[in-house]
Amino acid sequence: MGYGGDFTFVNTYSDPFPWFSHQHDSGIEGGGLGLMTIFDNGNTRLSSTPPGLGSHCAPYDCNSRGMAVTFDEHTMQVTPVVSLDLGAYSPAMGSAQRLGNGNYFFENPLVLLDVSTTVGYSLELGADPPAPQVGPANVRLNLSGPEQYRAWQMPSLYYPPGT
Repeated sequence: MGYGGDFTFVNTYSDPFPWFSHQHDSGIEGGGLGLMTIFDNGNTRLSSTPPGLGSHCAPYDCNSRGMAVTFDEHTMQVTPVVSLDLGAYSPAMGSAQRLGNGNYFFENPLVLLDVSTTVGYSLELGADPPAPQVGPANVRLNLSGPEQYRAWQMPSLYYPPGT
């Protein structure tokens, strides 16, 4: 896709929509030395063609995604580590976090259930399958609640997270 930009996406898995769009809560884990985690709302991916899929969604295409990428500022390349289907589409907001146990935590915050009801989902996902997702997500935790703007998982109420 010819949208330009400073970095090249190393599309190792031939994902038709490797880039994220309308993303939220991107952060570099490990004190700035680790992966970049991103909540990918995916609004551009879901837009009318071109550039999006419109209503022609295959599995793992039209839901918001939890992503983690590595980036190299010397080669100006971004490489996906995980790209996980979060089970529903959220047009705004969202959270992303890598946990100390290697899993990922994502908040899918604004899922429309019907014309007047929204819900948010807090999800802990294992790091498999890799990017892009080719099978069901490895769901470790799936909590639903009211619409939320941001969320994170803390190991303790008494000690702040290290990342």
